Amino acid sequence: MAWTNRQRIDRLEEKLDMSRIPIQKIRLKPLVVKDPELKRQIREKLKELKPTGIREEQYCDYSYRFENGEENIIVKQYANGKLQFQGVAGKIIKLFTLLSLLYTIFPKKI
Repeated sequence: MAWTNRQRIDRLEEKLDMSRIPIQKIRLKPLVVKDPELKRQIREKLKELKPTGIREEQYCDYSYRFENGEENIIVKQYANGKLQFQGVAGKIIKLFTLLSLLYTIFPKKI
């Protein structure tokens, strides 16, 4: 049975332990996401996290801000496929760690 991207994401989320994640600077390199379906899934997952701010920016498909106490993250998806993360985070770093894992597993699709 072939897994869908959604099933892969759900499986990886189960493996991430959220109990002890300290506040830290995001040190993820930008990803280049070219697959339209994966771009859509990432955007949907980000919306589920309920961004505290949404901005329209030139050359961006979207720009979301997430704030929760000391956590402050900006996620930008550029039209050319570049997916960029900036800020500091603890628990909400989970999604971004997941995206980094996906990149190492599926580098040709992303």
